[in-house]
Parts: sequence; structure tokens; C-alpha cells
Amino acid sequence: MSSELHAPEALHAALTALGNTLGDEKYALVGGSACTALGSERATQDIDFVVLRGQTPAVRQLLRDSPDFEVQAKTYHTWYRGAEPVDIEILAPPALFREKSLTKQPK
Repeated sequence: MSSELHAPEALHAALTALGNTLGDEKYALVGGSACTALGSERATQDIDFVVLRGQTPAVRQLLRDSPDFEVQAKTYHTWYRGAEPVDIEILAPPALFREKSLTKQPK
């Protein structure tokens, strides 16, 4: 991961590309990039986002297929290819956090 802090403008460009690339995939931004997406002027080093368990390979393929991102074959190191490259971290939740149905179950 890069130790360079990115200005909010560079992060907004990368976040926009990420949202466009992921389309209807379920994901959640976390960390400093989530604050930036909500309007914070905080600088951060990368974009971290969480995907549903088991979806990391599919999401990584979407990023690989996009001209906006680079995914290294052996290491899976991922970054946004903008004027200011931004590292991307794909996170998966531990087993403790499994997607649960929001509908009420009969008793």
C-alpha cells in the first residue's frame, strides 16, 4: 500500500469510477474513503471496500475488465489508473458477519 495521502478530488474520481464499475454489486466503503464520499476533506491513502463473502473474485474481475483499474495477476494489487493513481483494497467480512435476510421469519 502506498504511504501517499490523496486529495479528496483524486479520491472522488476513483470513487466515481469504482461505483460505475461495480454497478449493482453490493459493497460498502469503509475507512477514510467512506468519509471522503460523505463530504469530508480528510486525505487518505487508499480506498477500502467490503464485499459479500465469496464475491471477491467476481468483483476483482469487474475491476480487471474496466479500463479505469489495474489488477496485478500474481499479487492482486489493485489501483485506480487516474491522473493520480489510488490503491484499492477489497475486503471480505469474517464469518461472524454473514448477510442475513431482512424479512421476518415465521415463528
